[in-house]
Amino acid sequence: MLVGALGRVEVWFRPKVVRLESLLDAEDEEVVRRLRAKGHDLHWALETRLRQLRRDGWKPVTQWDKTGLRSIFMDQREEVVLLHRRPAKTNKE
Repeated sequence: MLVGALGRVEVWFRPKVVRLESLLDAEDEEVVRRLRAKGHDLHWALETRLRQLRRDGWKPVTQWDKTGLRSIFMDQREEVVLLHRRPAKTNKE
């Protein structure tokens, strides 16, 4: 019984993958347009490099639906993930 409950929890935290035909199709997504308007850097990276890039401040671009489930953007073969990072802070004097 406990295994079944843990299995459901694991599925709850696993994001849904939005597969894009072309990497340029991400520009049509509202969440990507909002990040660009805020000045965020966007970058496509291999999923195998995700851990290293997260340490450097990159995060997957995440889209939340109305039920609270998240989706991430990847290529058709699910090898490349779309990442973003906040713009570098500048010293305004």
